[in-house]
Amino acid sequence: MHLSTLFNIISLAALAVVGGAYAQDDGPGFITKCKTPGQVALTFDDGPSEFTPKLLGYLAAAKVPATFFVLGVSINQDGGKEALKAAFDAGHQIALHSNTHADMNKLSPEGVKSEYTINLKAVQDTIGVSPAMARPPFGNCNAACAKVLEGEMGLTIIQWNCDSNDWQYDGKLADQPKLFTNMANIINPSNPQTDSFITLQHDIKGYSVEYVPKVIDMIKGKGYTFVTVEDCLGKSIPAYVGGASAPASDPAPAPAPGPDAAPAPDAQSSPAPAAYPPASSAPTTAAYAEAPSPSVVPNSADKFAPIVGLKLICLIFGYLMY
Repeated sequence: MHLSTLFNIISLAALAVVGGAYAQDDGPGFITKCKTPGQVALTFDDGPSEFTPKLLGYLAAAKVPATFFVLGVSINQDGGKEALKAAFDAGHQIALHSNTHADMNKLSPEGVKSEYTINLKAVQDTIGVSPAMARPPFGNCNAACAKVLEGEMGLTIIQWNCDSNDWQYDGKLADQPKLFTNMANIINPSNPQTDSFITLQHDIKGYSVEYVPKVIDMIKGKGYTFVTVEDCLGKSIPAYVGGASAPASDPAPAPAPGPDAAPAPDAQSSPAPAAYPPASSAPTTAAYAEAPSPSVVPNSADKFAPIVGLKLICLIFGYLMY
């Protein structure tokens, strides 16, 4: 066997084992993109947090709507209710993301229902509406989970097709610009005449929030229009139970960020934002980011498939034996 052939096989196997094959759970009713080409729905998970007010300021300055998939525990932390109400009042869509960011595939049906029932009540008590859309943490929602969320609770499951993977860069200042690159590598080769996107970032990540103006300018530069997830679906599914729609897609100005907040950077005329410095005391919601742990698969897209790499390794050994 030629050495070049062996090298190619080894390289492919290494990529499969190290990089893995990532996928969200899918289902007949799961949503990953907009119905209409040329639309992009910005979505932010795990908040509200101390960084949400600054994000609202950036979105208001750009006149861009967004959809927030919120956690019950985040709503109930200090300042959470105020930040959630500010997002809703500014015209952004609010949706569910569970109570504690648990992996739904590891819970019983009763556990799944409890997570979203508590989450729903926290939202209802704060803004007076009942979201009709939900996102499972880590994108994990198997058939049993979907039966609860879709079948019993009447929720539409929203996934994504443009992931910043921002959660990977906590404490890694030099790597934080990669969250923008991850999105640009998907958006820049795309065509607004045929493509549409639901993005994923986290408003509990200060450095991710700082990149939002640059992300917006990059997406606008490709000719896309920003919409809420409700508008992304052509309003075929209302944002809230009872037929209430999300506010108009030109959000009202948000309350100004705190006195220490910097104005939104001009991403087209200035260099990329500096990496966000690590806070001396991280927000309490940081524990609910898409971070790897012994009980969580190591990617926000969530499932690693090493079997391909293992098969290729077996193939290598077969060639060597031959």
